[in-house]
Amino acid sequence: MDLTDLIVLVTELIWITIPIAFAFALLGFFWGIVQLMGALDNADKRADARQMLLWSVIALFVIASLAGIIELLVSSVPGL
Repeated sequence: MDLTDLIVLVTELIWITIPIAFAFALLGFFWGIVQLMGALDNADKRADARQMLLWSVIALFVIASLAGIIELLVSSVPGL
């Protein structure tokens, strides 16, 4: 196993984990919406739900950006 095979293996593992992480972040986003709808009368619970939504959106952005950066790196290296 040389360096190219190792890079290909790591890239394949990352491409497997990105959709899983994206699904969990999306699930967290929808759970935050459910919490927000259920806590319309409680300001503290609304704040927690907004916090969940904010972190879910940040996670979705980071995961999508990571996927784009990895795709850019893989496509710019010849032979991979």
